[in-house]
Parts: sequence; structure tokens; C-alpha cells
Amino acid sequence: MGQIAAFCDGFFTLPQLNSSAYFVSEAMISSGDVTSSTRFSTNIQGTHHGVAVPIADGHYLISQPTPQRVARVPGASSLPNGFHIVNVNGDLIHSLNNDSDPQSSCIGFHGSGHIGNDFAFGCDQVASDPQHGGILLVTYDAGSQTYTSRKINYPQLPSGFRTGTIADNKYSSSFVGNIGNFRSSAPPYLVQFDVLSPPLMEESQLLSLPVRQCTFKFEKSGKHILVMMPYGSLLVYTAKPWTLMANVSVVPDMLSCTNVSLVEGHTTAYILDARPGASTAGQHKMYVVDLTNLALPSVRTVDLDYPPFLGAVAGVPKGHQCAEPLVPNLPPSSLSVLSGWIYLTSHGGNFGPGSAEMSNLIFETRRNISLALSAAVNQIYVLEVDQVSTGVYIHVAFAGEESSDLVSRFISQLGQPSSALRTMMALDESVSFESSNPNAPT
Repeated sequence: MGQIAAFCDGFFTLPQLNSSAYFVSEAMISSGDVTSSTRFSTNIQGTHHGVAVPIADGHYLISQPTPQRVARVPGASSLPNGFHIVNVNGDLIHSLNNDSDPQSSCIGFHGSGHIGNDFAFGCDQVASDPQHGGILLVTYDAGSQTYTSRKINYPQLPSGFRTGTIADNKYSSSFVGNIGNFRSSAPPYLVQFDVLSPPLMEESQLLSLPVRQCTFKFEKSGKHILVMMPYGSLLVYTAKPWTLMANVSVVPDMLSCTNVSLVEGHTTAYILDARPGASTAGQHKMYVVDLTNLALPSVRTVDLDYPPFLGAVAGVPKGHQCAEPLVPNLPPSSLSVLSGWIYLTSHGGNFGPGSAEMSNLIFETRRNISLALSAAVNQIYVLEVDQVSTGVYIHVAFAGEESSDLVSRFISQLGQPSSALRTMMALDESVSFESSNPNAPT
């Protein structure tokens, strides 16, 4: 679908900040142009702990707060009971917000996933009406652009058990969720389900765990479920049917999940150990678990000089993992380029390769110039940054067929004391566009 969704819960405490949802083009987000990369955004009356999901054909699923939450009724739950599906104009296409119908609502929603055009949502168990508990499955038919929904109900479990997290993987036909009473220490379950699952979960779909897991995720290929346990072991399962493939002791002396996280990779799991007492002489650990051979998995330890709280696996080619070019936004070689230098005063910070200061400076420079000139960000580049004691020299390039016109407009705005360019970049009146770096040694 090529879109990334962000849901902002808002702030319930007065002065209230309402919830909002944003859908951003995955292909354009790297450009730094927030305006053009945002496909759709909306504000939602009231606040709640919700979700936003992009669907095909310009459809967007957005959770809705309960009327009690909107009215600020004391004790009203922050969890929603259903969803609206809207188009890019905000028009309602389909409602899943009828809390009198278990097949088209999700009381106390928490936890979601999707595989293709199939979407799964975890719903709370309501004692007075058990039919409301379970997993709401929603399927979008792209041919007719219509939606169908149904519930997979929880089996007979102790009171308060529900699903709160759902894992998905585009290479798997199954979802995996947890089932437990998250307000108690009762042993939980994992559950496997798919669009063909029966209306009532069966025993074969459940995996009983001795204690509550820290987290569970699909390995990137979708073949296995990785389950990190609070006693330091990584359990590897297939989910259909549930079969334990490996039990790997990874983190020594681990007694709880606090400050230990799991990052899923391709036939590899990364366990990040940021526990305060786990470091020796400033060294924290990352445990790399090779799952290529599940009969004999191996664990490699990597020392880190910082506490690794979170991580992600990126598609970076081998040999470039720890290297970053000085400026990661060079124009394509096929484009003609005109360039020059400008000077910014009083720019504090350390503009080393890969630093946050460098990334922010590049982003702000490209964004401000593009806005001032009404030009696309991919026509403007920063080739080099030279820091001096009083500021920075920035090597700016204009690429493409319009590069000559952009340079002319850029120089023209530099010559206007109150121009948009000078205002946005806080440029001194003496700043000009130089063909070479004035700070370069002669």
C-alpha cells in the first residue's frame, strides 16, 4: 500500500488536545517534504487510545472514541469501541462502530494487524455479552470496494482474558495474538488464527505459556514465531500447528523483561540488553541469535558502549552497517547540477558525519530553500558542510532542467533583505552565493 500511518492519542487532561491521524507516503517521506508526503490527515473529536490503518484505493480506517469519552464522563474508557473507514475527502465509506452488533464493532479495542486486505482487531470480553469479546476480522474486497466483518470469539477462559497485541507478517497466512488477563499474573496464551478460523477459537489454536512472555514477533520470513521469555530464553515456534522448534538460552541472569528487547531479523534474532546492572566497564550487550539451523542455534555477543533500549533491522548492504557518507542526499548523476556556498552564523553543535545536528541542518536547509523558491525538495541538495568557529559554510546544489532558473531566483532572494529565503534561514544581510568555499585553504 506504500503508506505509513501515525495515530496521535491526544491529551485528555485540560486543556484537551484531540486525537488525530496522519497517513504519509512511504516513497516520499525521505524527501523531507511533509506537505507533499502527507496523503491524508484528520482530527477526531475527543481523545482516545486508538489506531489508524491505510487500506487500498485511498481508504483509511480510523478508530472512534466512545460518546462517553467525548463527553468526558468520569471513568470513561480511553479504548474505542469501533472504527470508521473514510476516503481521502474524509467521507464515511463504511462503519464498524455499532456497539450493539458484535460483528461490526470492537468494544475495548487494543491490538491490531493486517495481512493484505485482511485486518484483525483485539476486542474486550464483556461479561454481560460474551459475544462482544474476541477478534474482529475485517476483509476488504478491492473488486467491489466493499467490506465484510465477523468475530472469532474467545474460548472459555477465566474472566478478564482478552487479546491486546497482534503480530502479523506479509509472508504468513496467519496472525498471532496473545490472550491473557493483563491486570493479573495469570499464565497467558498465544493464539494463532486466520480468515478461515472457526467462529469459536479451538484448543489447537492456543499455546499455553508457563509465565507471561516479554514479547512475541514473527521472524522476518514469516515462518517462525519468536517468543522472548523473562528468564532469558528465546523460544522459537511454528504456529500452525504450534510446535516448539528451539529453546535458546540467551540472556544470563535475567529475572524480568525490564530493559530487555527483541528485534526480529531474517533467520536471526537480536536481543538488546540495556539493564543497568548488566554492563561491565560501560559495556552493554547485544545477543545475536543465528536461527539458520534450528537444531543447533548459535548465540554471538556484541559489546556496546551505550544502553540499547530499541532497535530495528534495516536493509543496509553488508559492509555499510557502521559507515555513513558525509552527506546522504547526493543528486542523481544523470541530472545537471549548479552549486555554490552560503554561510550561516551562530550554528552551534557538532556537525560530524551521521550526527543528529548534521541531519537536521541538511533537512532544514533543503526544506527552507524549497519552500522559499516553491521548488521540489528533490531539486535541492546539500553536498558538503564545513564548520568553523563562528558558523557553517554549506555547499548547496540545484539539480535538473530548471537548475539555472532556481539559482537565479535563489540569488535574487539573497539580495532582498526581507525575502522569504532570508527570513526562513535567518541569513545575515552580507551572505551571498559563492562559487567556492571562502574558508577553503589557498
